[in-house]
Amino acid sequence: MSSEVFFSLHSTEDGFFTFDTVETLHYSDLLGVLITLFKIFLRNIQSVIQVTDIFMDMPYLCKKLILDMPTVKLTADKFKEEVFDYSTEKEWKFKGEVPAIIDFYADWCGPCKMVAPILEELSEDYKDDIIIYKVDTEVERELAGIFGIQSIPSILFIPLEGRPMMQAGALPKSVFKSVIDEELLKTKVS
Repeated sequence: MSSEVFFSLHSTEDGFFTFDTVETLHYSDLLGVLITLFKIFLRNIQSVIQVTDIFMDMPYLCKKLILDMPTVKLTADKFKEEVFDYSTEKEWKFKGEVPAIIDFYADWCGPCKMVAPILEELSEDYKDDIIIYKVDTEVERELAGIFGIQSIPSILFIPLEGRPMMQAGALPKSVFKSVIDEELLKTKVS
């Protein structure tokens, strides 16, 4: 059986994206294409993806890459809009409606890769209570510079009120849960 997928990406007038069958692409090349498409989609998280039946034939891992990423990619512009506008404000004032965590990472970083699935799980576990952002320090150098990021991963915990707290290094899930429950959500763990 041949490992081929036929598709082409098109945007429609109503803001949807569709896949149409056009050319042959081997699964070995598909992951790179999907990651590129995923980065485009993350730039505007409200974008809705509409796919044809061919998408349903893709391997589970490829579908998971596109559909199951509960964390939110954060750019400098999105940071200014949703978190804090450091270009106009002098005093910290969080703009969010729920507490947040910002993961400063790089794709080449081993400890960052260990923390990523933990953050994805926590984002799902606390989906109505907190938002978890990810900042690629290689792409968003301005944001990394603003926060003086010198080691990665660096995790910024942002409560609704008060000052954010920065922690460098890969943390275990139990520590994340403790900080979320006791500091961000102000509940005591029993």
